[in-house]
Amino acid sequence: MQEIPRGQTLTYGELAKKLQTGPRAIGAACRTNPIPVIIPCHRIVSKQGMGGFHGKTSGKFLTIKEWLLQHEGAL
Repeated sequence: MQEIPRGQTLTYGELAKKLQTGPRAIGAACRTNPIPVIIPCHRIVSKQGMGGFHGKTSGKFLTIKEWLLQHEGAL
């Protein structure tokens, strides 16, 4: 995740393919990320939309993810 440039995103599936694992494993890694400011899991999005953030798919955490992506110019 740290190698994804600021302002860019990858889908769970794209990153899974690069790492030869499954999208759910990527989601689990993002969900359990202890330092999201350092390890930018917000740059991982769903193929159908935003995906989740901190294990949530709505509410304040998703608002934070959207803000981070807008701030970086990814949206």
